[in-house]
Amino acid sequence: MLSAASPPAFEIADPGRTELRLEVEESDAERLRVGALVRVVRLGGRGAVGTAHIARVGGRLDRRSIGADDGRVRSDGLVRPAWASWDAPTTLPIGLHLEGEIMAPRSVLTRVPREAVTVRLGRAVVRVPWGVWSRERPVTLGSIDPRFVEVSGIPGGTTVLLSELGRLAE
Repeated sequence: MLSAASPPAFEIADPGRTELRLEVEESDAERLRVGALVRVVRLGGRGAVGTAHIARVGGRLDRRSIGADDGRVRSDGLVRPAWASWDAPTTLPIGLHLEGEIMAPRSVLTRVPREAVTVRLGRAVVRVPWGVWSRERPVTLGSIDPRFVEVSGIPGGTTVLLSELGRLAE
């Protein structure tokens, strides 16, 4: 009979589908977002291991469990757990302790609604008002999410047309 304190005799795991468990300090927990990039390094920052993206975030703050061998560290504050998926397959052993740096989101200079971008003859364009007509302006695409597209080639604040019907967006 096993007691609750006994470690498991074995665990079944698929090393090809591992994920990272992160503990984010309480002071940074509010800014944690699904999709954020995580740069993973060996303990002490001794070499890059790879990158991952936050897949899910715990709903509440918990006691620290990673790297909390000393009782003073464990009770020093709360952390928000999060899990990240590797960007590329890895062959690292399960249970390895690593460090992760959640990369700050970068500043976006110009973004437009996805429906404002059209591809014509292999290049991305947006339509902008031009007197009583409109004209196409070529743009270079950046990151895309379900609602917006980062673009370069037009200054921020440029009015773009969203559809053939001529709806405006700024």
